[in-house]
Parts: sequence; structure tokens; C-alpha cells
Amino acid sequence: MKTASIGQAIMQATRPKVILVPLQIGLGVQLHHHFASRFLIDTLHQLGFCCSCEEVHRFVNNAVMSHGTDIPGFSGGFVQYAADNVDHNIRTLDGNNTFHGMGMIAAITPATKSSNPILRAKVTRSDMSMVGRVPILFHREESCGTTAVTYQKLVTMTAQNPTADLDLIWKTAILFASPRPAWSGMMQFVQHGTHPGKSSFVFLPMIDMSPSDATCIYSTLKFLCEHAHRHNAIPIITFDQPLWWKALLIIEAEPEGSDLSNIVLRLGASTPR
Repeated sequence: MKTASIGQAIMQATRPKVILVPLQIGLGVQLHHHFASRFLIDTLHQLGFCCSCEEVHRFVNNAVMSHGTDIPGFSGGFVQYAADNVDHNIRTLDGNNTFHGMGMIAAITPATKSSNPILRAKVTRSDMSMVGRVPILFHREESCGTTAVTYQKLVTMTAQNPTADLDLIWKTAILFASPRPAWSGMMQFVQHGTHPGKSSFVFLPMIDMSPSDATCIYSTLKFLCEHAHRHNAIPIITFDQPLWWKALLIIEAEPEGSDLSNIVLRLGASTPR
């Protein structure tokens, strides 16, 4: 690594307008991610160990353009969406530069991964805004009183869990066999078959509106429905209780045949702050 770093630093210093060595751009992106310091990156750039801060910003902007809002490397799987309010700089000295909006993510199981080449082009803010744009669709909140929610009677179902006493068996196994396998080894003994693996998450664009506004929730539902249909998935969306109730009223008020009628609306737990 040291030899490659010195060699690439020499090549970058001798031909700065011809090549862009990977170690220097990688170091610049890493420093920007952890410290976000222009002074630190430009100082290392002057010493020949890193690319310039301007080059880092160009790489980040092009990475945004190449990724877009699609799920990278998606070839089928289980997709579930979640939306909730997101806050940034909730308290400032002058009351400005605060953000309170709607954030959205997509959880994919099994996890997806892709490595797309990043082009080196000049990207403007308007170009990036077109990639991560969420169409704002106005929704008139109907004042028709409280909607009655009817819950179906739950069916009592029992199932035998073969792993209910597995923890007790593992703890007492040391009395009969030594050495005893660790917990991961114990699970490999009793479990069989394939596992889909861990999930991956994709951050979707944010909406700069009040999350409790009916127009914001309606625009969120429309965007996630279109995103799910683009990936041939069922729109499964999770909200916490206040947003879930308003989303349910919006879906129930939609006419028959609306794309929102296919939404599987799930109630999630409220996140403490």
C-alpha cells in the first residue's frame, strides 16, 4: 500500500492533467466523509498526498447522478419502504437553516450490491435536483369526521417452536460434553437450509415539507408506489402512528382502481427522540 501510494503520488504530480489516480481520490472522499474539512483536504493536496477538494466535490456530484433513485443491482427480492419525519439543525442561534421534512428509505432482502463506474463530468445543482426530485401532488384534506376503523377478529393460532428451549440446552450442554460449541456453532447444528442474508438499505429523496401535511403524505405515497411498480414489487410502506393514521385516511378516500389501493400499509413503532 505504501509503495502504491508513493508511486501514484509521483505519477499524479508529474501528469496532473492526464490521469486521476484512485488512491488519492479515494483518500479525498474518505476525508470529506469523516471530517468535511476543505482545509485538511487542500493541505494534503498541496503536499501531493491527496486530490483537491474541488475534485472530491466533482466525484460526489457525479456519484449522485449515476446512482439516481433506483435500487442498485436489484434483480428481484423483498422490498419494504419506511417513511418518517427527519430533522436537521432543529435549533440554531438565528432560527434559520433548519430542516424538518419527510425522509424515505427502502429495505431490500436479500441485500443488493453493485459497482457502477463514476463518470467525470461537470454536474450542476439543477442536474442533481432533477435526479432526486419527488413530484409534489396537492391533496385536499376532507373534513368528513372521524373514520371508523373495523378490525377483524383475530384467529388464535398455535405453533410448536422447536428452538424454544435451545438456549437452555446450550447452557446445560457443558455438563455433558466438553468442549462445548459456541452459540454460532450451536445454531449451525440445529438449523438447516439456506438463509437469505442480511438486508440492504437505499436512501430515497427527502421532501422539504411538514411531514404531517396531507400533501406531503400523499406525495410520499405516490412516489413510493411508482418506485415499487418500477421494480415490480408490491408497495409495502411503514409509518409511525400519527402518519399512519393520516396515510390510511388518504388511501381510504381514493377512488376505486387507484394505484394507492395496492399499498400494504403497516403500523410501525414511534421512534423516541
